[in-house]
Amino acid sequence: MNCNPCRRCSRSRPSSNSRLVTSAFLDTKQWAQFGDVFTEDVRVDVDGFSFEGRAGFVEQLQEILATTSTVHHGHMPEITIVDTEHATGIWAMMDYLVFPGEAPQKGFYGYGHYHENYVKQAGQWRIQKTELIRLRVDPF
Repeated sequence: MNCNPCRRCSRSRPSSNSRLVTSAFLDTKQWAQFGDVFTEDVRVDVDGFSFEGRAGFVEQLQEILATTSTVHHGHMPEITIVDTEHATGIWAMMDYLVFPGEAPQKGFYGYGHYHENYVKQAGQWRIQKTELIRLRVDPF
């Protein structure tokens, strides 16, 4: 029997692609593709700021990060399958943000974890809730 376990797992549980493509779309500012990774009713909590709903979240992020250079990395996912259509995940993360302005550059390196809930919709895993908990921020 020819069976590709990676293909089977990616259909039955959220793969690392969900977080990886989210970061890639965010950093390259591909907003439509970025938004498609989330459910319409997504809830996002980052550094004391909360967003509800995909459209509003993406719109706010576009405005906030329009001229900010960003790099996001997600590492070592811990994915827990709740049932055939729900899962949770925790990702170690690092981000690097450089804000526009005069020299010297200002920004920060951030380190922490994403805590996420996933739901399978129309055969595709989407992020339904994400919370970024930064453990350390190193400004420059």
